[in-house]
Amino acid sequence: MKAPVFVYYQLDNFYQNHRRYVKSKDYKQLMGETVALDNLGLCDPIKTNADLANVGIKNNINGTALDPKAAAIPCGLIAKSIFTDSYKITNQATSASVNVYQKDIAWSSDVKYKFLNQAEPVNATGDKTTYKEIQWIDVTQEHFIVWMRTAGLPNFRKLWGKLNVCTGLETTPCTAKDVDLVAGKYNIDIQNNYDVSSF
Repeated sequence: MKAPVFVYYQLDNFYQNHRRYVKSKDYKQLMGETVALDNLGLCDPIKTNADLANVGIKNNINGTALDPKAAAIPCGLIAKSIFTDSYKITNQATSASVNVYQKDIAWSSDVKYKFLNQAEPVNATGDKTTYKEIQWIDVTQEHFIVWMRTAGLPNFRKLWGKLNVCTGLETTPCTAKDVDLVAGKYNIDIQNNYDVSSF
């Protein structure tokens, strides 16, 4: 298959277009502004870290416990329900991993203008800290950005990555021929983290 080969995931019967779901986010917060808990009404019902804990999200990016009374960053139903499965693709004959390039999968305008981590956040005691201490996910991660662009229909596909693309980081020049997916049999291992039982 000629490069690039795109990898998508598909969800059926998941209503990202539901009015309450679509509204459940705070644009200012997603653009890196610190928004007071009292002003996160649109994020209902996921406004605090305690609300996240009810669905199993309890730690910050660094892996330590979040303050349950603090504002969830990011807040809202869309962020909380981010798709979390991951994939590994290997060639059966050689056992070589196929590079799944997971950058440049979101709209460039979204990456540039709509999603920023907290610039100068403060913790519960009012001291300056880093976004990794108060956020439960990096909002500049492109899988997150793709998920936040809600689908218009209940059955949809979203881009997960591209196979064997030239990244510009190669030590030797990379051409289209180098990255074509060669004929053969491949294994796709799915790390199944995303709970689909509710739908």
